[in-house]
Amino acid sequence: MPECRPGEPSLPRTDPALRSLRSQPVWVLPVLWTIALGAWGLSRQGSVWRDEAATWLVARRSAAEICHLLENVDVVHGCYYLLMHVLFECFGAGTTTLRLPSVLALAVAAGCVTVIGQRLAGAWTGLAAGLTLGMLPAVQFHLQEGRPYALVAAGAGISTLLLVTVLQGDGAGPRWFGYGGTLALMGLLNWLSLMILAAHLLTLLWCGARREVWRRWTAAAGSAFLCVLPLILFSQRQAGQVAWIPPLTWHR
Repeated sequence: MPECRPGEPSLPRTDPALRSLRSQPVWVLPVLWTIALGAWGLSRQGSVWRDEAATWLVARRSAAEICHLLENVDVVHGCYYLLMHVLFECFGAGTTTLRLPSVLALAVAAGCVTVIGQRLAGAWTGLAAGLTLGMLPAVQFHLQEGRPYALVAAGAGISTLLLVTVLQGDGAGPRWFGYGGTLALMGLLNWLSLMILAAHLLTLLWCGARREVWRRWTAAAGSAFLCVLPLILFSQRQAGQVAWIPPLTWHR
């Protein structure tokens, strides 16, 4: 049964006529396309820019040194630095290791966008959306950047895809656990990414989700928020790190 109320606007439900089309792996092409865009000139002749240099310098330290650093600065990026530390230990601290996770993460995001479009509006729409994502200037910037934002984009894509699938009534139970877990990981990489919950909330309102769906969504979203809350509170001590950024005004 669909998770949206009868007679209310709802996410398109899978029907037998579309199952064969939707079973085609149209996400493969956008994934390969995004990887190709990211791999082109990935090393940039061994050069890095300022924020990437911060990742490179921190991730080359020992785990204990990284933790000591995070007590004073950059705790919001702590999980990412520890992840990159492990990758540097395994594959070496080169520019390819620095940037390849971002390439793969945005390839995952492109695949998720494709599948979401496919489920909601058909294979051609999904394919177009997935291919377009990799050509957006902002996406191309983070596609080859040794920072956590591409990983956050992947988390946004995965969590949104999981939400769409449960609203269409496909494997709701396990997918709610995956949804909450993805939100938690995404929030630990950058807690501002939890703002995606506002978009998901609007989605539930738009489709007129049932009370059971609201209950499970609230539990998953609330659990993710509680997991990230200690990071949010601790990071407030380091707010002075970005005090140089001008405040947001209507003109800006």
